[in-house]
Amino acid sequence: MKFQLFILLTASVVLVTSREASKPIPCDYGCRCADYFWVYDDEGESDDPTNSSKCDTGSSLSQFHIIEVDCRSRNMKDDIPLLLKNTTRLMLAHNSFKTIPADSFREYTNVAELDLTYCGIQKIHVNAFRGMRSISVLSLTGNELVSLPDGVFTGLTRLFALYMDYNHFTKLPPLKPLEHLSTLRLNENRLETVSADAFADSVRLSRLGLYNNKLTTFPSSMARLLERNPSGLVTIGNNPWTCDCRMLELKKIWPDHPRVLFDSFYCATPYDLEGQNLWHIDESKLLCNVTNMPQKKEQNGHSFTTATMVGAVIGAAVLVAILTSVVWLIICRVKSKNRYSGDVINHNSFVQLENKDDV
Repeated sequence: MKFQLFILLTASVVLVTSREASKPIPCDYGCRCADYFWVYDDEGESDDPTNSSKCDTGSSLSQFHIIEVDCRSRNMKDDIPLLLKNTTRLMLAHNSFKTIPADSFREYTNVAELDLTYCGIQKIHVNAFRGMRSISVLSLTGNELVSLPDGVFTGLTRLFALYMDYNHFTKLPPLKPLEHLSTLRLNENRLETVSADAFADSVRLSRLGLYNNKLTTFPSSMARLLERNPSGLVTIGNNPWTCDCRMLELKKIWPDHPRVLFDSFYCATPYDLEGQNLWHIDESKLLCNVTNMPQKKEQNGHSFTTATMVGAVIGAAVLVAILTSVVWLIICRVKSKNRYSGDVINHNSFVQLENKDDV
């Protein structure tokens, strides 16, 4: 029975390949439009229709009818064009959309995948994605986004994958009300903090990427995320972590989550723990409320605190003031001496003249 199922699935893939190549659709703006079927695996990620390796593992495969509009690198700069209303995959990467206005995709109600990578996007209107009730995958990677307005994802009830790598976010964008979100990637941004309730509504979130940001502490919201999804995958390496008592919770729950990339979890501060792997540090060294935490280390091994540096600056200023006063006193004394010597010479000359007159 399994062998027969394998044959049927393999045959369907062959049919898909031939059908994909047989239905090109006329397109404007120099875009490429096509009508074909696509094979999806059981996790919802696209798989090559010509690759039947999924069948060997017993994974379930589903076929989806795709109407693709590929307008990548077409030098588009203004509004999003409406090419085919029944489009299910809209590829707009490598264009120049600085802003995404309201209702830009209102007519694309069937789009399941939207690609806006590397478009130089700086601002997205709160209602930009309004009407996209079918979207499940949204990619905003490689843009210039600093923030997103609250409610920008309202109505995207089917969205399960959101990619926002390589932007300029300093705080986590609002995720409400993405209840079905399972994949979130914010690698290579500038995130400094993650709020305690950041993932409270994303109960299905199991894949989270926060690699190479500016995070210093492991947020409690992420700890709860791991507890909720023990098999989840979280990548958080290459952040400037502060290894103090706030990391104790992470060390306690970490052994139950081997899929997290712990090998890249290294301390940036305090400096006595700099460069050390968190998992190799004894818990007794993870301290909080330590005063005068070193801010800088010199090559000779001596550390200087901020207070020491300020004291050094003040001392140098006082020394300069003292030296200036001493120099000024010396100059005044020299001037006074010269003036006295001149008065003596003039007096002697006057006496000599008087004596001469007497003669």
